[in-house]
Amino acid sequence: MAEQEDVVDGGETWDDWVDDGSSSSFDCVFCASKFPTEEPLHAHLQESHDFSLRHEISSRKLDTYGTIQLVNYLRWNTLDGVAADQVKQTLAAEGNAAFQKDEFLKPVVADDPLLYCLDCDDSDSDDDDIPAHEEQKSEKVVPPTAGDDVADLIAKLQLENQELKQQMTKYSKLVRDFVVDGENAAPVEDAADNDTYYFDSYSQVGIHREMITDRIRTDGYRNAILNNPEVFKGKVVLDVGCGTGILSMFAAQAGAAKVIGIDRSEMGDVAREIVAANGFSDVITILRGKVEDMELPVDKVDIIVSEWMGYCL
Repeated sequence: MAEQEDVVDGGETWDDWVDDGSSSSFDCVFCASKFPTEEPLHAHLQESHDFSLRHEISSRKLDTYGTIQLVNYLRWNTLDGVAADQVKQTLAAEGNAAFQKDEFLKPVVADDPLLYCLDCDDSDSDDDDIPAHEEQKSEKVVPPTAGDDVADLIAKLQLENQELKQQMTKYSKLVRDFVVDGENAAPVEDAADNDTYYFDSYSQVGIHREMITDRIRTDGYRNAILNNPEVFKGKVVLDVGCGTGILSMFAAQAGAAKVIGIDRSEMGDVAREIVAANGFSDVITILRGKVEDMELPVDKVDIIVSEWMGYCL
């Protein structure tokens, strides 16, 4: 608990997610070189180590968590004395399995700005950073299964398009019935499906990445919790709609005795892994389900926090 209080006393440290950008440098993943901004780091990686981090992220189709795991995997090997060439050979031989492990979700370097600056889904910017000789190689070497991959992608998109059409049909009917018949129009049997669509939308990584990297939003919640440790110290906290568990971890850092995070979406399972990777499993419990249907492991809570309910403010 003393370590957590030290974090709170500093008032500006968020070890695992956001850096305040005032003093952190962009450190090379293979050597001791440091840079004040991100772009010189990428140039250094290409020139000194023949390695494009953006190309690796793009070609491996990594999401936010995959990107975090890759960066931490590279840093961990460097700290362990593994040569850069050996690391690259392992990546080539083992693929994503080499780094997609829970242990690499925890930052190797505290306040590592590289973890939240990299664009995981921006294919245009990634292509711009691929050197000409790599583009030429990619044009010459065509995987034998490329045609199958394209066919699979088309089939997947067609299926998603059909599902969206079905959702829009139900939505249109719901709106039409509401306007025509008033509050009694919404059919009861649609309620479960509407819940499913809503919670499924929060099961994707992208929406949580967007919320977490919104500095004004996230820093507002962080400062409100970490700058008021006397409010949270020794208390039982309930985090409604916990998502990735970020507010739960803030509450634990502020000294809460117990934190219960609830989320109905599949992100609740991800939150449980993140909490464990950051060493908060003894304080934070993540539950999957709707809060109105949930039976808490305690009789009452002292504090309720909720990024989701924050919209009501």
